[in-house]
Amino acid sequence: MIIITSEITIDESKWQAALDLAKSHVEQSRLEPGCVSHRYLISPEKENCMFFYEEWVDRAAIDFHSKLS
Repeated sequence: MIIITSEITIDESKWQAALDLAKSHVEQSRLEPGCVSHRYLISPEKENCMFFYEEWVDRAAIDFHSKLS
């Protein structure tokens, strides 16, 4: 299994659009072959910051996901 984490800070004026996009992206990613887990969390420590956590079965699944993103 491969775990990927990332953190992004969003401009306050684009926060709602970013939330909508994150939700859609995560929901679609969960349907992809090889996705074990994919979620985003809103940081309680940093303003306008999201943390992403992904689990994939192998590199091929990540490569497939990257081509769709």
